[in-house]
Amino acid sequence: MRLPAKLRLQIYKLTFEEVTIHVNKPRLKKDVLGSYASIRAILYTCRQVYAEANTLMLSLCIFKPSFFALRFLSSSNLCSTGFGNIRVCRLTRDNAQAIIDGKCKDTDLSSNFPLLQRLFVEDWDGSRGMTEIEGVSVFRRAFGNPNLRVGFAEKC
Repeated sequence: MRLPAKLRLQIYKLTFEEVTIHVNKPRLKKDVLGSYASIRAILYTCRQVYAEANTLMLSLCIFKPSFFALRFLSSSNLCSTGFGNIRVCRLTRDNAQAIIDGKCKDTDLSSNFPLLQRLFVEDWDGSRGMTEIEGVSVFRRAFGNPNLRVGFAEKC
């Protein structure tokens, strides 16, 4: 590797930052990154690059799981690649509702996302009359993180 480490890290950051990775049922048991050529190109260059870039990718990309994937992420290939390093997750309205309704076990969410720092909920219009403050409390409890930053986007 002739490029200095500092320059390689900058390239990784520019490639991964704010990229949304959709995780859905068909890709769960296969390669979750199959549709993301630029990310695959970097991660699969060589073992050294993979070791350097994988954790950074998991911490900079935004993961948007389908309802199925949210419930069964522990069986995806992301677990073996450091899945627990995901720091940002975006939830659809249906996923958020499933968590509120208790369809996703809190223990699974907290163990699947131990380092989660930010959670975005799309199309939030107040679930069953729930305020955003109440929603924040529910999501913090569900993910086992009292300091989780939760953001809501109203339906446009």
